[in-house]
Amino acid sequence: MLCTSLYILSFRSIFNFFPEYMNLLRLRLSVYLSCLLILLNLWSGFALQAAPALQDPFYPVWTPRTPGQNKRVEAPSIVYNKKIYVFAGLNPKLDINNSNEVYDPATNTWTYIAPMPLDAQGKPQALTHNGIALVDNIVWLAGGRVGDNPGPVTDKVWLYNLTTNTWAEGPRLPAPRAAGGLVRLGRRLHFFGGFGPAVCNDDRADHFVYDLDQPALGWQTGLAPLPIPRNHFGTVTVGGQIYAIGGQYGHDCGGGQDQKMVHAYDPATNTWTQKKDLPYANSHIEPGSFALDGKILVTGGERNGQNILQYDPATNNWTIIDQMPTALIAPSAKVIDNYYIVSHGGAPGSQQSQEAAWIKSITRSKNTQLDFWPNQLTASAAAGQQVTVKALLGTFSDQATYTINTASLPGWLKVKTASGTTDEAGAPVELTLNAAGLPAGNYSYTLTATAAGYSPASVEVRLTVEGGSGAPTLLARINAGGPAVTSNGVSWSGSEYFFGGKTYTNSKVKEIADTQDDVLYQTEYSATSNLSGFGFAMPVPVPGQYTVKLHFAEIYWDATGGRAGGVGQRVFSVNLEGGPVELANYDILADVGSMRAVVKTYTVEVGDGVLNIDFSASANQPKISAIEVMGPAPASSESVRLNAGGAAFLASGSRQFAADTYVTGGSTTTVGNVQIDNTADDALYQTERYGTFSYNVPVSNGSYNVILHFAETYSKVINGTISRKFHVDIEGQRKLTEYDILAKAGGAWKAVQETVGVTVNDGVLTVAFVPGSSQNPKVCAIEIVPTTVLASPSRMLSATVANPETTGKADLQVKILGNPIQQDGLDVEVQGAMGQPLRFKLIDAKGQVVAEHEVAKAGIREQHRLSVTGQAAGLFFLRVSTPEQSRTLKVLKSE
Repeated sequence: MLCTSLYILSFRSIFNFFPEYMNLLRLRLSVYLSCLLILLNLWSGFALQAAPALQDPFYPVWTPRTPGQNKRVEAPSIVYNKKIYVFAGLNPKLDINNSNEVYDPATNTWTYIAPMPLDAQGKPQALTHNGIALVDNIVWLAGGRVGDNPGPVTDKVWLYNLTTNTWAEGPRLPAPRAAGGLVRLGRRLHFFGGFGPAVCNDDRADHFVYDLDQPALGWQTGLAPLPIPRNHFGTVTVGGQIYAIGGQYGHDCGGGQDQKMVHAYDPATNTWTQKKDLPYANSHIEPGSFALDGKILVTGGERNGQNILQYDPATNNWTIIDQMPTALIAPSAKVIDNYYIVSHGGAPGSQQSQEAAWIKSITRSKNTQLDFWPNQLTASAAAGQQVTVKALLGTFSDQATYTINTASLPGWLKVKTASGTTDEAGAPVELTLNAAGLPAGNYSYTLTATAAGYSPASVEVRLTVEGGSGAPTLLARINAGGPAVTSNGVSWSGSEYFFGGKTYTNSKVKEIADTQDDVLYQTEYSATSNLSGFGFAMPVPVPGQYTVKLHFAEIYWDATGGRAGGVGQRVFSVNLEGGPVELANYDILADVGSMRAVVKTYTVEVGDGVLNIDFSASANQPKISAIEVMGPAPASSESVRLNAGGAAFLASGSRQFAADTYVTGGSTTTVGNVQIDNTADDALYQTERYGTFSYNVPVSNGSYNVILHFAETYSKVINGTISRKFHVDIEGQRKLTEYDILAKAGGAWKAVQETVGVTVNDGVLTVAFVPGSSQNPKVCAIEIVPTTVLASPSRMLSATVANPETTGKADLQVKILGNPIQQDGLDVEVQGAMGQPLRFKLIDAKGQVVAEHEVAKAGIREQHRLSVTGQAAGLFFLRVSTPEQSRTLKVLKSE
């Protein structure tokens, strides 16, 4: 009777779904095999009404399971804790299915979960055609079409919390997109391709990225675009690469045109590579495409929807490995343990959406290789510098807990996080390569990682140290609380960079034990009152590792001319750069006694351009006698890239443009999401700064290429009503005269670049945009790329190095009288400008000129005060110039 029923079921299935002769033979064979197994007592068969739970762990043929609670097609899905979550989709009328459900194969049950919130008018906001990715316990749904088909394309992102069963809005995409791909790789989300708001023939190639560890940046644009724009493709990550599989051109345009091309994106090189085509053109495969044990599986689709395809990246080859009982378009398909589970989809088209679910046992060959992507990292650094490189550490099968072997690391290599969990999407591994103290040459080390049940992973790390001995450079010797002194042939500057305290001298202390530099310890900088503190903030030339020597001697408690006391009278702590306290509850008397020198040496990483030291009290007042700072000297300058008038932007070639900064004057505007020719970075040219304005960018002295990016987007210039002609001056020299963007680019909406070489001798690169004969100057972006870098003075406060172009003239010498600035004025003394016009500019960290002063004819010595009233505490740049020389110094303003 059971076999008869099965035969009838197969006949009805054939009548309804299988007009092809081969499908008829396949289904009959499955039925006959099931009957044979029953007769041989090897299989208990499957019930016509699906059982409420798995009754047998082995399913040799596709077996129906409990159907879903709703008919759905094009419903994205994910696996979490061995359950399958299916979201929204379209019903047979192509209306939105405003519900979501989860399937538990252990109990063979479907359960509703929270629907997406309604909008303000009570209408569903549920989506189809959206990207989907799992991040920890949060499901991300990005872009898509809202509501019933054909719904509008959206830029919204929704976040579903699997733990709390709640929804929240996420960071919106940079532009509306639907039927694109979303995938997590490491700690980044990538969204690419799909179609835009016009839908019909509006395929896009844009590639957006969202750094999960830097959410304030939002979605960044500018990564290498999908080589051929298309939509409805499968998106899978395996082996550290992202695959775009098949897809179609067009949408809502006669059904679209299916494609069989496959592309893979490598984040290490920001490049796409074309792979072996699918055996046939196919699309609408998104919810049934996934990685399994190092291979890619594609389930169903618009063409040959009964097939299951497998791609092996190692051989770059596709094969048909199985066929489903019925052809399905856009079904959900996932593997849990050894079960291949398929549900929903359209049979055979989207207007025949199904609620059916099927299961089949499969034999897996788990890939137990732990792997670094890429498996080789290379970097170069100047002597004394450090660089950061990153790789992904991942698996090909399941989640693993890993440990990186740090026991035998060389001194130049540090691992930020040595253990954690990873999976097929990988976990980021950040390495710091420090050339401090290394002679010039090549260095390498093979870093290994292990995980239980997996073969070890390894990555070769190569570092090239360029030039010099790598010995730390002396940056400062400071006599805290005292004047500049020379002791035993060594020069110490006067007290500087301190704030929040006071100076103290005990003239009756004549000798300090354990030192030949008694004069250093006879003065000090200390807090203004008991249990208060003070700070020290010194600009440093580059990020890197610094050695700080703190000099102490007790010259008050138990000291000649001081006050009687003993251990416990002065107890304080010292903290460098805000991390763990380096010197905690320190008592000088307890350590070495009174009037005796002691030096504490620490190594600290400085990443923000300023070395910060905080002194706090436990008893009495903290103090310091002197400070020495050694570290990397300025070497090669990093490139500076600015998106004029726009936000931070990641351009092709992994070029990171910062948001508009270092600028004075002008206005900003945007033309919106329009296409710009001659570039892959359209968004870079969609914003601009226009008017009369200038950029003042702090850089190391040296030679640079300044790359100016333009595109003409103003309608009145484009239609010929007016023209635009302007000048560009760089470092005071006219480099572009009567520049006409439209003429140079050969038309409107076309990107054009101008590259100008320039030498900087004053620490600030100035680019000024000056009106010409017509219309406002404008610029879309600026790149400042070093070619060579000149030696800079090791001290920033006494700029006495001559400008090579003014040999034979008096050197321009600039002194700041008090740094950090603690009042409302900055006092400056200048020599070497006699008889020349003299100009002072104070520039904040954003490049804004906040104070300036001019002298028509300088005397032998000029002293002037620049007002800093109303300026917040922080780092400033003082630029003092004559027509022939200039100097730029760093200045700090304290609270």
